[in-house]
Amino acid sequence: SAGTATVTATSNADSTKSASCDVTVNAAVTEYPLWVGGVQVTEENAANVLGDSKVSFTPANGDTPSTLTLNGANISTVLGGKNCGINYEGNNALNIVLTGANTIKKTDSSFANGIYSKKSAINISGTGSLDVYGSAYGIEADDVDITISSGTVNSVGTGSTGFGIYSNGNIYVAGGTVTAGGNAAIRSKNLTVTGGTLIAEGGTGTSGVGINVKRGFTSGTITISSGDVIAVGGYQAFQGDVINSIKGTGWTDIEGTAGKTDIAVSTENRELTYKKVQFPAAHTHSFTYSVGTGSGANTITATCSVDGCSLPLSSEGGTDHVATLTIVAPTLTTYGGTGNAAATLNGLSDFNTATGKATKANSHKRRCRNVVIIVLCVYVL
Repeated sequence: SAGTATVTATSNADSTKSASCDVTVNAAVTEYPLWVGGVQVTEENAANVLGDSKVSFTPANGDTPSTLTLNGANISTVLGGKNCGINYEGNNALNIVLTGANTIKKTDSSFANGIYSKKSAINISGTGSLDVYGSAYGIEADDVDITISSGTVNSVGTGSTGFGIYSNGNIYVAGGTVTAGGNAAIRSKNLTVTGGTLIAEGGTGTSGVGINVKRGFTSGTITISSGDVIAVGGYQAFQGDVINSIKGTGWTDIEGTAGKTDIAVSTENRELTYKKVQFPAAHTHSFTYSVGTGSGANTITATCSVDGCSLPLSSEGGTDHVATLTIVAPTLTTYGGTGNAAATLNGLSDFNTATGKATKANSHKRRCRNVVIIVLCVYVL
């Protein structure tokens, strides 16, 4: 046990001769199976792992997993033999919580990882962001799952055969914004998207794959039930079976300009051999234009009735989506002297963005005695 004790040694030849000294025994320091920037986390440094107040660790407690908090961390120098920005070898899950903008970069050798977990699941969440780069893998987990539920994560394998996110287990995207890049942007046993945004940018060469869940003749499943997914790859956007409960769009080139095809909802596994895919389906507006009557005669409405439109629903009810341009009458009234006023267009920028038009207004002055009347002409081009 820890403490201080006095040790006395007496001569065997002369019992009158002795020497004493105080010996202090320190308690053993608990070490955790986690290294950040090559520094092992211990109970002594856990509250401030790197000494810059940007990385802290809370060990597991009962059913609560271990938590590593990154708060504006910049991890690029790795000490010791751990060739990873973050290396975890614990037996229970590791929660990584993001606050502020964080960067992990380990690309100074041919085989290096940004984040690596050997035995336990990785769960990433938070309100912040994480840019992680590894020459081999941005994020890697051996035979365990990776879950991203919130935050903004950009993970890149920078090597010619690198992986953005790699797991021999499953990968789950439940929220946040996730961008993965590499020759194979994502590789896992299965991948499930239930929310958030996932962008998988595979290599543009003939071996590039956006999301790969296929090992030899055995295929896992890419399951898309909600959220937004875009994947590209010079070989294929998806490699492996796909189940999707929302409609998508596929293209035969990575730019998304050739061979556009609708992808129907499917509850059964099947392969999709496109080089670019997008879920939900890419939407193309089909507008009809109308001018209001009566009290609404100052309104021009562009109505899109195609499924999947993201424009606001019509205030009149129904399923139509609309972009609205409103002409606001001038407010100046002058009965004596001189004055002028012009009508204005409300919603012009949004209307043009939605419709792709170049709507504009030209003002024509008309003078009636001492009052200048400005007539507004609207041109929908």
